[in-house]
Parts: sequence; structure tokens; C-alpha cells
Amino acid sequence: MADTTITDETRSITLTVSGAPDMPVTYTKMTIAPARVVFTYRWTKTGGLYSTSVEVSGPRRLKAGNLSEVWAEDKYVSPKDWPAWVAELAATNEPRDWAGSAV
Repeated sequence: MADTTITDETRSITLTVSGAPDMPVTYTKMTIAPARVVFTYRWTKTGGLYSTSVEVSGPRRLKAGNLSEVWAEDKYVSPKDWPAWVAELAATNEPRDWAGSAV
């Protein structure tokens, strides 16, 4: 085991949120009240740490304004497409204890 080297690692971080602004779901007419955010990060020995995606989910906002019991989700692959509050969460919750990293 002493010769084992970690060259690649993927982690998902799930955050339960409240107070985030409602957001439209891409490619639909639905709006959700974000309640859960899942960041997927990847670390590689050659590329360092980067985020590969974020998934935001929560109950659908109905036309009457109340929340549905049915949840919906939206997935963003590129950080440039993230809403500002999601980018802020990512910056403050980025993992720092990667086994192979010097961070």
C-alpha cells in the first residue's frame, strides 16, 4: 500500500439551503424554490481542483404562489452559467483536504 498514489478523486457536496431566490428551470416553464444544492468536484494530479457540475433542486413554485410537493431540479455544467448565489456557495464550500493535493 505504500506505493499507492492517488491521481484522481471526485466528491459530491450536498448542501440544504433556505432563503435562496426562486429560479427558473432550464428548458421548461417551471420555477423552483431551491432547497438542495449538490456540487460535484474533481481533483486530478495533472489538472488540480475544478468543479464539474452543480445541481439545484427544490419544490416547484405553482402559479398561485404556493409550493408543490413535487420537486424539480436543474443542472449546470459550466460555472459561467451558475446563478450568483450558487457561485458564492461554491466559493465558500470548496473542499480543501484532497488526499493528493497540496491545498
